[in-house]
Parts: sequence; structure tokens; C-alpha cells
Amino acid sequence: MELRQLEYFRAVVEAGSFLGASKQLATAQPTVWRQVKALERELGVSLFERSGRRVKPTSSGMVLLPLTEQILGNANRLKFVASELKQGRTGIVSIECAHPHLETFLAPLLGGFHATRPEVKLEIRGHSGFPPIGRVIDGESDFITSLPNADPRLAGIQLGGAHIIVVTPDDHPWRRRATVDVTELAETMVALGHASSLTRSVLEPVLQSKNIHLDVAYQSSDMPSLIALAHAGLGVAVVAENHLADTLECAWPTLCDDGTAMGTPVWLCWSAERALSAPATEFVMHVKRTLEPRPASTKCTARSSPS
Repeated sequence: MELRQLEYFRAVVEAGSFLGASKQLATAQPTVWRQVKALERELGVSLFERSGRRVKPTSSGMVLLPLTEQILGNANRLKFVASELKQGRTGIVSIECAHPHLETFLAPLLGGFHATRPEVKLEIRGHSGFPPIGRVIDGESDFITSLPNADPRLAGIQLGGAHIIVVTPDDHPWRRRATVDVTELAETMVALGHASSLTRSVLEPVLQSKNIHLDVAYQSSDMPSLIALAHAGLGVAVVAENHLADTLECAWPTLCDDGTAMGTPVWLCWSAERALSAPATEFVMHVKRTLEPRPASTKCTARSSPS
């Protein structure tokens, strides 16, 4: 069965004759007649019967006509969607990110992209920490948020940066300070995020290099729990500042290493080993345009701490 045969069947119904259908289709009348007869043979039913000098659908033809129109409509829709995909105007863009990065970095970018490409479906998956790099390497997602990484399999663009801050009880001596040196954390109990969190990724190498051992009171991916414990006097919470975007009443001290604020750039990364789909490529271009005049790179670089 061919779509052309269904088109001829519908045209004959609309025109009421094979001659009229041939004119409508700009096709020779014998061709229309042969294709409709071939369709009847394949379906095993008669589609038309004579009515004077015209033809009209049989009862079987009337039953099959709505299905024919549905099939032809879906075929036209298929062609349209394929064209939109080719032009990057529809499809799916999948993104995985740490929960704070959606609010801090990605939500405005996704909103702006949706406004210009409403036909593109956005699939967003949040993680308590950074998503595994393998998600984009294996093609499970188009994009992840990540720390800067020298892995040559990744390409990316910097979304922004996040500093590490220290949340304390209101009566703590550090509360009104602008900074806390990382060595001072050894003097108190500490509440931390889990091992894959941004905070730990930045903090652990410095602790190891300085041989600092912390009294960790609590570890969790639930930032409100860490902050609640700090407010209750059970040590201090060391978290990335973007976890508190909606709850900062006044600035908390920034964690520093020898006078340098501790933190890291946050990147949007994708696989450098396989081509992005047209919609995903459009999203990259949208991000670059939106983030200008920030400097952008096409490769994730080695980790560094902003000064």
C-alpha cells in the first residue's frame, strides 16, 4: 500500500469521478483508475460504485475514508516535523544538572530558549550533586552541568561561578565576618554536603594539601538540613552560595584559602565526540548569545578557583 494510492482514493471521493480526481491531482485518468483498483485488490473490498455518470464511495469506502484521512494527515505531520527537526526548530533537548544550578544559571536560559523555540521539548533532570560525565559521553543526555574538567571528551561553556560560604548561628563570632580561612574549620564541628557536591569537590583537595582534619557532624545532600543544624548551634555549614539564593537575609562569610575566595566556575558541558542534534546546537548558540560578553571557551579546561 502506498500513500499515493490513498491520496487518489480521497481525491476520487472529493471529486466524485476519476476524471475530476485526475484534474485535481494533475495526473492522467488511467493512472488514477489503476492505482485505486490496485488499492481495492490489496484491501479486498470495493471502494466505489457507479451513480449515474459519477462514482460514490461504497459502504466499505465510507468506513475506510476517515482512516485514510488520518493516515494522510499523519504523513503530512511527519514531513512537517522532519523539516522542523532539520532546521532545528523542534525535537528534544535533554539537560541534567545539580539542583541549585537550575535556579541560579539554567532557568533563565531555558526560558529564553523556549520563547524562541517553543516546538522544542525540554527534558530536565535534577541531581543532588553534579551529574556523572558518562551521561553525555554515552548519549543519555545532551548536556550536564559540571566543574571545569580537562577530559578531552567534553566541550562546554562557562555558565558562571559559585563561591563557598560558611553558615553559622546568629551568635557565632564568625557571623559578621566577611571571610573565614579554611584552616579555621578545624576549630569547630562542620556540616557538609555529600561527596559529589560542589562544596566537597572544591574543599577536599585543599584540606588534603594542608593536612586539615574536620570534625564532620553531619553530611547530607539536603541543604536545608545542613543550614538548620548550623542555626541550631551544631557547628557551621559549609555550602555553595547558590544553595541559599532565596534565603540570604545578609551576606555570610566567604570561605578563603590564604586570602583567596574558594569556589569554582560552573560549566554547561556536552560530548565533544559526537555531533549534537540541531535543537541542541541551537541551544548552545542561544546560551552563548545570552552570556555575552562573558568569555566563552569550546573546551572544558583544568579546574581553577576564582580570585
